[in-house]
Amino acid sequence: MFLWRCVCFSLVVCLMAGKPTCEIPEHKTSTSAETIFAKSISVLCFGDSWTDGNAAGLQEVLRSRGHQNVKLAKEDYWGFTADYFAKNHHIFPQVAHEHKPDYVVLSLGGNDYKNVYWKQRKLVAPWTVVREVKQSLKTVLDAFYAQHPNVKIVMYGYDFPGNVESHLNRVVDGRPLSLLQWAYNLVGVRIVNHSAMLLGEAYRELELEFKQRGHSLTYVPLWGTLQRAEALAKGEKPNFQYRLSQPSPNLYMRDPIHASTKGYVELMGSLYDKFFAREFVPQA
Repeated sequence: MFLWRCVCFSLVVCLMAGKPTCEIPEHKTSTSAETIFAKSISVLCFGDSWTDGNAAGLQEVLRSRGHQNVKLAKEDYWGFTADYFAKNHHIFPQVAHEHKPDYVVLSLGGNDYKNVYWKQRKLVAPWTVVREVKQSLKTVLDAFYAQHPNVKIVMYGYDFPGNVESHLNRVVDGRPLSLLQWAYNLVGVRIVNHSAMLLGEAYRELELEFKQRGHSLTYVPLWGTLQRAEALAKGEKPNFQYRLSQPSPNLYMRDPIHASTKGYVELMGSLYDKFFAREFVPQA
């Protein structure tokens, strides 16, 4: 029982660390990108707070790759969940009607996961939460494809959370929690990272289901992208494999649950290489 509480505590602490940013249910919109983008291809970044960083990072990557023919838009809903959009399934299709995208970079599911352990403080297995997230996303995608059957959606989920060890001694009335710090370092990071990757399994299953139904939904796993970026910066071999025993490096994280500007550029660079490179042809 103690170990299971440590497991759940690790998840709670990791997600609590981003509380000030994620608690605010804020919606931001941008109808167009810089004027250097033409209107021949349209990409919409839609979803939770990672959408803001995704859009900025993708814009930088497209510019550096020479794409002058891409219009980039974003609709980011900070703190919102897949469950919210499932219950309000008209929103996503309506936004697509406004922007008329050829592609959507969709980011949803992380806040559902966070809220179970942080707001609700439930001691439930991660795979139980993921099953609920998957059902919500299925409802969201069903509603979207009913109106936009030819739009191509790509999801990558998230990367590993950042380091939260410095937050552990402030969790309970400012009292030191050395035992829980020890448990977090020993098993907590691995559990948090593995639990995060369970979302990827749900995205993969949704990809297969919707492709069988004739829709273009692509899941591109980017786990360990930020770990790899740090390793390459240190001169390590380019075939670096991610490590479940390590969080995403501080250099590429704004806080424990959001990448930094530099981090999002790394993530969108990987997404470009693994997805958009075969979709787009750069201009001379």
